[in-house]
Amino acid sequence: MTAIRPGGVDGWLQWKYDGTFDNHRWSSNDPRFIVCEDEKYKRMVVMEFGTGKATHMGKKGEGDPEKNMYGDFTVGNGKGKPWPKQEESPTSKAPTESAWPSKMVVLANTWPGNVDGLIFLWENRRKPNEIFDDEAQTPRYCNGRLRGLAKFDRYHAMDLTGGTFEVQGIDQMLLEACLRTNQLALEAVVTTETISPELTCPIITFSSEQGSGNFTLVQKGDNLVFHLRTAKTDADGTKPETTLYRIDAGQPNHIVVAYRPGRPVCYVNGKRVFSTVDMVGNFSNWSAQRLLFGGEWGGKQDWAGQLEGIAIYNRFLSPEEAKHNYAHYAKRLKARQPVARFVVRARLREKTQMPTIAKLQEYVRALVVHTYDAQNALKGDPDSGRILVAHWVFLDRQPVLSIDEKRVGQLYRLELERFDDNPQLESEMQFNDCQEFDLPFFYDVSPDQKTEGQKSATKL
Repeated sequence: MTAIRPGGVDGWLQWKYDGTFDNHRWSSNDPRFIVCEDEKYKRMVVMEFGTGKATHMGKKGEGDPEKNMYGDFTVGNGKGKPWPKQEESPTSKAPTESAWPSKMVVLANTWPGNVDGLIFLWENRRKPNEIFDDEAQTPRYCNGRLRGLAKFDRYHAMDLTGGTFEVQGIDQMLLEACLRTNQLALEAVVTTETISPELTCPIITFSSEQGSGNFTLVQKGDNLVFHLRTAKTDADGTKPETTLYRIDAGQPNHIVVAYRPGRPVCYVNGKRVFSTVDMVGNFSNWSAQRLLFGGEWGGKQDWAGQLEGIAIYNRFLSPEEAKHNYAHYAKRLKARQPVARFVVRARLREKTQMPTIAKLQEYVRALVVHTYDAQNALKGDPDSGRILVAHWVFLDRQPVLSIDEKRVGQLYRLELERFDDNPQLESEMQFNDCQEFDLPFFYDVSPDQKTEGQKSATKL
């Protein structure tokens, strides 16, 4: 059911009716539906005209038999009074009728299929990530900055292992947009790297510090958990805590979490996996916060994984939209093929001098290239004795100091991919003093890279 009124339930129910109706009160402000009182169980029944389908609103015995149970419904065939106006809080207005989705949703042959209510969009680094601002009649670009050890992967998604993505220029706009509608939809393609029973890491947060946030998508062990602050919850929406879905490491999942008062729902890969009517309340207690991916402002636990296909709306998304958006993103996920990865013992033959931070100029990340003699392959075969290897030397303008600690003549264990298999590196700054430029070229993907004096390679 859609477009009934704030607080209405949007799922169909089938039951054998054995009560009595108060047939003196019918809803007619929407010609598709009629509403009457179920006097036996003291609740409202909503029926779709001409179909025989119906749903009820509220629990048994919840209504007051001496009063109208759920408001003053209109009388007649559409010419009566409209729904009574709701009281407005000082910081939030009740959604207008246009804010609630219509039954028919027109979806374009794109991702996302419907940009109505779209506040933030970040598909990947290669895309423009552009939203057309109807009010200003100009494009608006969604930008951000990688922090810590975060970087982009070969598909230009955020690789947030050891770092975060700080969104810029959206915080106040997102707050005001959601306060206007009291609705939210969060969409993202999420790939976690680690599963651990002790793990609790925020993935997407709209917060300013731990214990105070408007919404947070969290990985807790092997579960996705959602915290949403409403006028009926605590300061960060953790009571009640909503568990959405069980996830597996290394598997991309298209996630949609949508909320309107009394109706949270979650879709994973186009299928509904969670829905309840127990989460209620508007956003009148929302406050100014910061949008961050891969962690939480003021938090110490950074999430390890990849994010892409992120969209945030100030409206509820329908099942058709969730299915449509997944289908379009699934095509590109299916087309991806794994690349060869090698683990070798290699002796450092020639190293590029550690550059100063001043040489970065306007760049925030940079690679340095060394020459190695491969001694033996532990996994795969790079099919070459002498190789060039690109290592990160600066991330977020912070030096990866272990690179400078490498010594010519020493053996190192390296985990490598071919440089050409990583197109995201083409736009990154490189420093290369090596004499031989025509050697096979590889990229160091060793998982233990650190900044500020922590070693990124294991000396043998």
